[in-house]
Amino acid sequence: MKHSTPARQRILEAAEELFSARGYAATGVQEIADLARINKRMIFYYFGSKQGLYSTMAAASFKQVLHPAVESGRRALDEGDPAVALEEMIGTYYDAMSAHPRFVRFITWEAAAEWSMLNTLDLREFTDPVRALLEDILRRGMAQGVFASDLDVEAAWRQITGAVVYHFMFRPRARVFVEEDFKAVEVAARHRRETIKFVLRAVLNHASPDGMHAGAVPAGAPAHRA
Repeated sequence: MKHSTPARQRILEAAEELFSARGYAATGVQEIADLARINKRMIFYYFGSKQGLYSTMAAASFKQVLHPAVESGRRALDEGDPAVALEEMIGTYYDAMSAHPRFVRFITWEAAAEWSMLNTLDLREFTDPVRALLEDILRRGMAQGVFASDLDVEAAWRQITGAVVYHFMFRPRARVFVEEDFKAVEVAARHRRETIKFVLRAVLNHASPDGMHAGAVPAGAPAHRA
């Protein structure tokens, strides 16, 4: 049977589906080949090894989630408002995580395995721009008096990204405690808005007259993108 999707792409899609469902250790090369409907030898032809396939899949996943957030945040920061830049970056990051649930499951398996595979890979091409931009946003906001002057920038950028990631990692568990349809548009929009508010309230300079800055999302107001 002739496939419209190239074999390499089918392999990557199958790998993402299985690695995110079972983790690296429990996923076999033959299982990936069967799902992709190709001969197992094609995996070694394109990627060299199971680890090579995992590395390529991980890089593609990180790019699709992190790159849009960096682009969005940088554009907003170039316009001069660090609070808006932070809002845009976090909102876009949230949207990307929401749009790519396999990424969430994939890193959840990694966390459970103490990052045994990801720690062997060099993904700084995708992670370094996130760190650099968040630190730039925070320092710019501190210099302008918009953000609290005592922020630990080194710690804060990790806490900010962690707030978004943890929301998605915990969401399957949250269904036990709350009767919400997390796939409903209005529910997703509210959680997105509250995540942005949580981050902004953590970094804003509340002693300043600009404590509720134009970039902040007041209670009940929609975020820039629903």
